[in-house]
Amino acid sequence: AVFLFGLPVETIESRFGALPSALPAPAMPEITVARLTELLPSAFVIAFLAGIEMEWLPPSPDGIAMCQSRGVNSHTTERTAR
Repeated sequence: AVFLFGLPVETIESRFGALPSALPAPAMPEITVARLTELLPSAFVIAFLAGIEMEWLPPSPDGIAMCQSRGVNSHTTERTAR
């Protein structure tokens, strides 16, 4: 119906222009004090959440928490069998 009646159809090219044929060259972002000040709180939150997320399993019935990724008891530094 669009073709028969000559209705305008918005395409990606008509809306945004031609797509580039290659990827842009890598570049270092501009690092400023203002940018670091803006990103630092988020960086601390991400680091904190990554540190606590699913690292420790709930305590077992005998009361010993087990570190999921390292196989280390929370009360000792000895490695346990996996």
